[in-house]
Amino acid sequence: MIQCELCEDYFHEENIKECPECLKEMCESCYEMHVPICFYVSQHGDINTYDE
Repeated sequence: MIQCELCEDYFHEENIKECPECLKEMCESCYEMHVPICFYVSQHGDINTYDE
């Protein structure tokens, strides 16, 4: 079991994804919400203002 770095619940390894931008490991639900925001922030240079 692996802990999601965002919601902190535990999931089986096959249900964990890694954000290609920030490399955090998270469950599929958190991944779907996180990745578009993470990509936007990285593209627009607002990383210092982004807080999960």
